[in-house]
Amino acid sequence: MNFNIIYGSPGSGKTTYIKDNKKHDDIVIDIDLLCMALSMNDMHDKSEFGTLLAIRIRKYILSMLWEYTENKIDIWYPVASIVLLDLVHLAIQFDASICIINPGKKICKERLFHSERPDRNDLYRVIDRWYDYIDEVCNTLKEYDIKYIEYQAGSKDENNK
Repeated sequence: MNFNIIYGSPGSGKTTYIKDNKKHDDIVIDIDLLCMALSMNDMHDKSEFGTLLAIRIRKYILSMLWEYTENKIDIWYPVASIVLLDLVHLAIQFDASICIINPGKKICKERLFHSERPDRNDLYRVIDRWYDYIDEVCNTLKEYDIKYIEYQAGSKDENNK
């Protein structure tokens, strides 16, 4: 089992990256998709309770993965907001590959502007915080000797070699 953490701000292209790289039988553990499955609402039209329930379901799924580590499927775990030490813990626990999706703040905000997401105004602040925090994330991953790649506007640059 390969565990892939796809880390990027809202509007960075995490979902597109996963769709372009996953195999048919791979598993995607995505909060947006779990919320959609629970409510049958549009992907980004989430209720507070539905989101809380989806977070608990995602944690349960993660706890169950230990039983399936011999499986040949890949797990894709997209995330925009995560406590830094939780990211480090996941990377170590699952010997994860981390891909940081970083097309730039301007592109993320432009994508969000052109989207029909009902939470668009709140997400502009999330994008700002993500970009304020990304250097600390990369430095912490390096401190823990966790390898990652950074995907920027169509090119891959491997960091922490």
